[in-house]
This record gives sequence, C-alpha cells and structure tokens, in this order.
Amino acid sequence: VIGGNKYIPGRGINIVVMDPQSKQIMNTKTFDTYETEKESIRLVEFIKSLADGLIVVATTYDEASHRITYDARNELASIGSSHIHSLDYRDSWSLVGQKGLMGVSPYEVIHDRVGQGWGAHATIKECVPLKIESVGGQNVVLKNGKRGDFCKQYEGYGDFCSEENINKPLQPKSLDDESLKKNPAYSTPILVIPGLDLYALRKTLDSLLEVPGLNPDVVMVGNDGDFSEPKSLVDLYGFKNMILQITTKYQYHMHKGMEEVFKKFPKSEYVIVVEEQLQVSPDFLNYFAQTLPLLEKDSSILAISAFNQNGFMNTSGDPTRLYRTEDFPGLGWVLRKSVWNELQPQLKDCCDSRSWDQWLKGNLKGREMVVPDVSRVAWFKKDGFSSDQSFLDTYFNDRRTLRRTERRKPEKSIAGVVNLLNSP
Repeated sequence: VIGGNKYIPGRGINIVVMDPQSKQIMNTKTFDTYETEKESIRLVEFIKSLADGLIVVATTYDEASHRITYDARNELASIGSSHIHSLDYRDSWSLVGQKGLMGVSPYEVIHDRVGQGWGAHATIKECVPLKIESVGGQNVVLKNGKRGDFCKQYEGYGDFCSEENINKPLQPKSLDDESLKKNPAYSTPILVIPGLDLYALRKTLDSLLEVPGLNPDVVMVGNDGDFSEPKSLVDLYGFKNMILQITTKYQYHMHKGMEEVFKKFPKSEYVIVVEEQLQVSPDFLNYFAQTLPLLEKDSSILAISAFNQNGFMNTSGDPTRLYRTEDFPGLGWVLRKSVWNELQPQLKDCCDSRSWDQWLKGNLKGREMVVPDVSRVAWFKKDGFSSDQSFLDTYFNDRRTLRRTERRKPEKSIAGVVNLLNSP
C-alpha cells in the first residue's frame, strides 16, 4: 500500500514511481528477475530513464534473486540501496529510494529466507520526505554481505575473496535455448560428491554456475559431516546442503547421497552425479537433455556418462558423437531410479576403488554405458601426495573437454543417435 493505494505485486522486483511534488503515482512495473536475465536488462533501462528527484519504491515478491544481474543490482544501489548486493534466494527486500540519490536511503529492509521458506515481510511504514537525505554519504562501498562475512571468517580462498570479485553475485546463467525449458534434464536433481578439499569444491560449484539454465534448488552437495565452513560455502552458491555421516569410505558416501537424493526428490526418475575434483562444461545439462531419451528408448543402456576414458586431444574431437562401452567410467553421469533400485546392493560394495579402476568390473548386467566422444567434465589435480600420482598425471593429462567456444547443437537428431546405438 503506497499513499493509500493498493498494488498487487508480481514475481520478482516490483517498482512504483512517485512524483514528490504532485504526490501522484507515475508508473508501476514488475520485473520477473527469477525467470530471465532479460528482465534485469529491462529494469536497468527503466531506472536509467527516470528523471532525477523521482521517488522510487522497490520491493520483492516471491523469488527475485535467481536471474538478477550485477548491473541491475548496481542500478538499484544507485537510487539508495545498500543491501541489494546481499539479496539471496527467497530473501525479501524493500526500498524507498530516489533517483539521483548519491548515497544510502534510510528506508530499506531486507530479511533472509527462513529454512526452505521465504524471508519475513519486508515492511516499511514511514512518512517519506520530498527529498531523501542519504545516511551513508556519497562514497558507498557495496559489498556482497554473505560473501564478505564468509571471507572474513575463513581463510585460503584467494581470488574468491578479492576486492575485484567480492561484489559479484554467485548466480547461475539463464537458459539460452528456450526449446529446452521443459526438458527433464533441467529439473533432475544433481548430487555433488565433494572430497575434503574445499578449494576443489569451490571450483566444482563455480563451474556449475556457468551452466545455462541450472536450477539451484535441485543441486545437492553431500557434505561429509556437519561442519560450518563447507555448509557456509554451499549456502553462498544457493545450493542445498546434504549432511552425511562421516566416513572414510568414498563408496558409502556416494551410496548414502544417492539414497537421500531420491528421498528428497521422490518424483524424479533420474539423478545426475558429479564426483569430486570435477569441473563441468557449460554444455553439461544440454548434453544430458539430448541423451536422456536414450534411457527411455533403449533398455540395454545402463546409464549415460559425461566422461570419455579415451577422450584425449589426439583421439576425440566430435561433440556430436556418442559411443557404447562395457565399462562404467564414472565421474559425471546420470542414472535412472529403476536402475538404482536394482543395483544399489551391488553398488554399495562395488566402488571401493576409484572410477578409473572400472566400477562394476565390467559386470553391467548385460547392459552398456553411453559416453561422449568429447567429455563434458574435466578432472583437475589438487595439491598433495597420492600413491597413484604418476598414473593420475598420465591418465588425466592432455584431455579434450567441451569449452564454451566449442558449444553447438548436435548435427544428428536423437532418433538418429538411437538407431546408430542399436545397430550391430
């Protein structure tokens, strides 16, 4: 309610513009910054078009942070916000600012979300003067509050906490192919199995944010124990923490994570698994969007992997080509729930060695794996000592992984690929 008038908000950022002289409402706009970054562009253009001195009332409704860009946050900061760079998933926020205000408005409220719900109502009950006086001076330093607090508390994150990066919001990219909007790959839960190296986990989470159309709500990170630092790191990215019992057995960690994912997403027919020390390519979900139908059309396929064990620079180069293999390459893969229910007793004891030692030892119950010619995940070496270091250096060196500049749609249709896979 503004000036006695009631306005029904829409999802995202809602703005009401008032002339302080006539006290009349001049314009109302809703920008669905949950749905697409294009709405952020509209928001920036709209605020830039306003004349200096106009009162601008802004408030969130439902979810507004998912696709809001850094430029849009900066534009809202230019009218008096000191908290917009801290707006996170399902937080609530309200501001009464003024175009041309060089500083911080005293009329601003932000509330963090509570559990899996939303933030409390961000209500402002004030008589606003015709000219808003800044309470923060002209030189306002905008910091991402949550990232700033994290970096003050924990050390060793280097450029992540640099002055250059600390203001940058951690948010996924919008889907760049509208035809994939309802593809099940983009709603399939993603289970991240991290190790103890939080630097490696951060590189994994950074790469996931580069995947267009990624839904943070379905990304589950299976933390080994209930420790504050990894939980806080995952929270910064807007992903979900899954607290698992501490264990020294990697296969038990993964097995329990799979069980928990299907409990949390009982309607999901698949799970995508991302193992430790991986960076996914920007094409990661696009790849699964095109290959998931194979699992429905061909029961002889056990699962689909995003990693090619033989995908070296001099042996692979076609991002449209798929192969069948009798080995389970692991690392990044998608599995059907029905296959998980069938194999979970066997999987619990199969994977005491790492994936490159052949999970299931070639015993895929008469089925085969589908792998790409060009991998969609890359394994990176971390500092430290390993008895397998010489082998790992050789095995993971000089590999080809799809990069953003190589990304393109397959030249073959899915039906054509199915026929190719089923041919003798």
